[in-house]
Amino acid sequence: MLTTVIAQWERAQKAALELADKLARETHASMQAAGVVPNTDVWKTLAKTALNMGSHYSDAMQAALDDGWRTQRDRMKLKSAADSVKTLAEIHADLAARVTQGHTQHASALASAAAQYLETLERCRNVQDASMAMAKFAGDLHHQTSAYAAVVASVAVGAPAALVQWAHAQLDQDDDEDAAAGAA
Repeated sequence: MLTTVIAQWERAQKAALELADKLARETHASMQAAGVVPNTDVWKTLAKTALNMGSHYSDAMQAALDDGWRTQRDRMKLKSAADSVKTLAEIHADLAARVTQGHTQHASALASAAAQYLETLERCRNVQDASMAMAKFAGDLHHQTSAYAAVVASVAVGAPAALVQWAHAQLDQDDDEDAAAGAA
């Protein structure tokens, strides 16, 4: 969009310069044909007129560019897009918090199981007690890892559903805004 606007602006500037050049040549020729000898005062007046015309043209061009920008900006619905990005960031933050919380709980549970295993080893009377302590520790590790895997799986399964729900909400919002704009 911006390259199109710039190209149009460049063409308009070129056309304005060509028009000013043509106007100056024709004015000079007309003055000579009428027997008027152009002097500095005539050229100053002509230059002032051309500058005023250029200034009005520039103001009109800027107003047209501004109107075009506002039209394009309103079509893009930037406020809705910003709200959509914020909602998506909230979904991401929730998912990240759930994964982080699961990881923290898993790390804490593993540390607790390891500490309990070491305390149990200290009380072992023989190799059979140590083997049973190791088996319990392995069971605890398995249980904790399974629980953590369940949390990760829950987040992994919930992420696509949350994203689909977000996408539907954004599309429905766009439909509602389009309907409201059509009714107005």
